[in-house]
Amino acid sequence: MTTVLLDGARWQTAEDFYDAFLRAVGARLGTDTIFNALRGSIAVGGINAVSLPYDIIVHGTSRMSESALTIVRQFREPIEDLRSAGTRVSIELQE
Repeated sequence: MTTVLLDGARWQTAEDFYDAFLRAVGARLGTDTIFNALRGSIAVGGINAVSLPYDIIVHGTSRMSESALTIVRQFREPIEDLRSAGTRVSIELQE
C-alpha cells in the first residue's frame, strides 16, 4: 500500500490542493481538474504514475485556509464513495 502524503499547512486555494495531489500521484491532468476527473483517474487507473492501492493523508488541516479545507473535505466524499464501492483507496485528514 502506497501512502500519498500531502502537507496542506500552507494551502490557500483549491488550486493549491489540486496541484499538490496531482503532483503526488503523478497525474497527467491539468490544474483545472474537477472531482469527476480526479475520481476517474483514481478508479480507472493507468492515468497516474502512482497506482492503487493507496492511502491519502492530508495533514496541516488546522493551518490551511478555510477555502482549502472546504475543497479537501469535498474531495473526501468521492474518495469514500470509491472505497465503499471496493476501490482500494482511503483518505485521512489530520490537524
